Amino acid sequence: MFGAATKSRGSRKRDREATRSRALSAGAREVGPLPPVQNQARRDATRLDLREFCTTYFPGIFFLKFSPDHERVIAKLQTAILTGGLFAMALPRGGGKTPFPPRPPSGPCCTATVASW
Repeated sequence: MFGAATKSRGSRKRDREATRSRALSAGAREVGPLPPVQNQARRDATRLDLREFCTTYFPGIFFLKFSPDHERVIAKLQTAILTGGLFAMALPRGGGKTPFPPRPPSGPCCTATVASW
């Protein structure tokens, strides 16, 4: 008897917390309306090409020639972004991994995801 009432109260509490958590999450993901595109030709040229996106929109970061390792990482990232999937990136220390993870979410993955829906 006591166990059943406690479980029911616990379930209600978990449900309330889950609902609250989902609402907070949804609110944090909402960024508002997108600004108008300033250069449609540039956007079109970089929309599905991660390498072009990186060098066009972040020239101060991607100013050196890409190594063969970078080219492989870019190809794998682009495939994961455009078709879905996961992969692990491992390069030697000092191999230039840092610039990649923060950049793609603002470019091809967003437009490709929207375009594919």
